[in-house]
Formats: sequence, C-alpha cells, structure tokens
Amino acid sequence: MVAHCLDRRLTGAMRQDVCVADWVVVMRFAVPADGVDSFHEEAREVARLLAGFDGCSGVDVARASDDAALWVIVARWESVGSYRKALSSYEVK
Repeated sequence: MVAHCLDRRLTGAMRQDVCVADWVVVMRFAVPADGVDSFHEEAREVARLLAGFDGCSGVDVARASDDAALWVIVARWESVGSYRKALSSYEVK
C-alpha cells in the first residue's frame, strides 16, 4: 500500500489561492486467473464500503492493461485521519 498527499492549486474559474490536498492510497494486488471473478466482486464491495465514509472523495478498482493479474484499488481521502477512521470500522475489518 502506498499513501501520498497530493497538493494542487485550483485554477481557472476557481480561486488560485485555494489549495486542495487529497490523500491517495494505492493498494496493489496480484490475482491468479482462477480468482479474478471473486476478487473483482470483493474489491467492488470494499470500494462501496470505503466510499460511504466521511472524508472519502472516491474509490476506483482497476486492472492493469498490460498484465491481467495485476489490480489496484485507489482511494482518495480528505485527510489521513478520515482514512484511518474508515479502516478502524467494523465493516471494513
């Protein structure tokens, strides 16, 4: 798992002095061919659960285009505290 804080300035119609910070958590998985269906189903359920927590900006489940065995779940959070709170919930454990 990798977590990074992305700091970017809003531009265009948005105020340029407003800074938006997101914590991005990348969870990488190697899934054998015979486990793809069950993994995809479980990953979608995890994404649904995480997306329901306060502070979650979005969750994506993706498969590598060059290696069908590699998958990622990418979650974006308003703060590391929001992410930790979600992980400590009974539903996610």
